[in-house]
Amino acid sequence: MSTSQEFDLSSISVMALFRRIQAGRDLKNNTRTDYNLKREEYDRIQRALLQDEELRCFVETKIQRRLAVRRPTNVHRLFLDSVEYAIESQLESIRNGPGRKARFVQNIRLTRPSTICLPAKASSDVSRHDADAGLKHVDARYPGVIIEISELANKYLLASDANVQAVVCLDIAHGKKGSRRATFSIRRSQLLSDDNGIELRRTVLDATDAFRDDEGKPTNNRDLQLRLSDFAFQRLVQEDMGDEDAQISVSCVQLCQFLDEAEECE
Repeated sequence: MSTSQEFDLSSISVMALFRRIQAGRDLKNNTRTDYNLKREEYDRIQRALLQDEELRCFVETKIQRRLAVRRPTNVHRLFLDSVEYAIESQLESIRNGPGRKARFVQNIRLTRPSTICLPAKASSDVSRHDADAGLKHVDARYPGVIIEISELANKYLLASDANVQAVVCLDIAHGKKGSRRATFSIRRSQLLSDDNGIELRRTVLDATDAFRDDEGKPTNNRDLQLRLSDFAFQRLVQEDMGDEDAQISVSCVQLCQFLDEAEECE
């Protein structure tokens, strides 16, 4: 029996939804569609995806047995625009200044969306991810900083072999009833050595804070902070900047304002 003949209604609906989103034709306002799948339904979808490489790459990181498909709304896009602009403005100030920091920042480029192909478990394979935005040095393979409205931090940090230095995750909780709470988190990679001198890599939650409370007011929590040295891998940073560094920060008040403005424009 062919894969299409095996499909029940849930499996067909899931595959059709994937294809609509991939083609940019799914224009509903809700950001999430949930399907409770039986094991056999999940397996059928997996088999169908193996026959469609392009579609498989598109949905690879978004399938679970309880399947949730997330799509950004205009609020997500407008909010991300403002966050990027706040970071870019500070980079521009450094870019126009003196010293090695300025030369380093001249080579930083914003990419959106940022397509990243990471090594998969099989050495000859790659796993493709489309990050919401990335800030990448022209001489680096991967963005040093990734900005995501979803949580894929561990994947980026570990699979990139520390080329990705920091992942900023923005959870604006849009569409959740009864709360206007919104948070940011920053994850970084950390290199450790075991008793035998073997290097091990893990991810560390460097910061996680609410920038807007349940009532929609800005909090007094710490700023979203990045270092200039986050924007490329360590060896490249040392070659370009030496021991120089700088802080890039966006306050909770700014983040809350950006989100308020994005929601007003929807």
